Amino acid sequence: WFELVLLSTVFIAVARIIQKTLLTSDKDDPITYAIICQLGVALFLLPIVLFNGFTFPPLETVWPWLLLTALFYTIGNIFSFRAFKAIPVSEFIILESTTPIWTAITSSMFLGESTNSIKLLGIALTIEMEEHTSEL
Repeated sequence: WFELVLLSTVFIAVARIIQKTLLTSDKDDPITYAIICQLGVALFLLPIVLFNGFTFPPLETVWPWLLLTALFYTIGNIFSFRAFKAIPVSEFIILESTTPIWTAITSSMFLGESTNSIKLLGIALTIEMEEHTSEL
């Protein structure tokens, strides 16, 4: 699983740099680019799904969660593209690195996941690294 997370991180980092590259002109619309990128993701996933096959989840029980996930992901993408237009990608990545903190907090609140000393240490290290990185 470690290799998968590492590869995901590298590919997302490259995608973020490409996204920033797309938004260099004042005329570039962040929402348009967010829409086009999401359609691109769907087009790239389609052959994978068709080739490997897939099983639909029981939509009668999960559809509200799928819609909610899509809503939050869409809002997050729109904010990301707008932020890319406004600030350097290096600043964006520093702020985006707080994602594990927000994930730990919300998973504790909504999923009832417990926080242990390892998770708290990870959060503390993330905050500390952000403080040092922002000083550079």
